[in-house]
Order: sequence, then structure tokens, then C-alpha cells
Amino acid sequence: MDSDCNRRLTGIGTDTALTAVGALTSSASITTTPTQVANNKDFVFVKNTSDIDVYVAVDEAGLAGGGSSNGNYLIRLSKGEAFASKITTDADVYVKTSSGIATVDYFSVT
Repeated sequence: MDSDCNRRLTGIGTDTALTAVGALTSSASITTTPTQVANNKDFVFVKNTSDIDVYVAVDEAGLAGGGSSNGNYLIRLSKGEAFASKITTDADVYVKTSSGIATVDYFSVT
């Protein structure tokens, strides 16, 4: 039952395997200095694997593009939480902490 339209949805499912070219980066150290986890990619995944909250910005111009790495860090990830999104390839995604050192797993792909 679809909760939006209150009707049973119909269709044909497929079991075709999905593939992506990219590599998962595990246990990356994140500090108060912003760390870039995606550049010119259209999909990003970030998971916090530590006890310290991390903050994600998807609107950062980035240091390489002349930016300041002071984007809007509107996404907070606590231990075990993850963020995944299809994004514009113009986005540079950065992660940082407010204090201390955290670890994250991340993946990005075009």
C-alpha cells in the first residue's frame, strides 16, 4: 500500500544488479579542518563511525575552487548515522567536527 495515495501499487520488479565505479574510503580521520569527500561527483555517501558528531556541507566552493571551506554545515551525523544523496556535480562536499577527531566512511561516484 502506498501511503501517499492509499492504493496498492503495481508493476514488475527486476533483479538486475546495480553497479557503480568508485571505492569506499573507510575510517577517514576528520578534524575541525574541513575534509573534502566529494568533488565533481553526483552521488555521495558519508557514515559517522565515531562517538564525535560530524557536520556535512554540500554547498562548499572548496579550497581548490577558490572557496574558503566555510560552507553551510547543515547536516549533523551522530555515531552510526549516515547521509546519502544524489547531488549536482558542481557540489564540493566537505566534512568536519566542531572539536576533536572523528572517523567516517565515505563513498562518492559519478
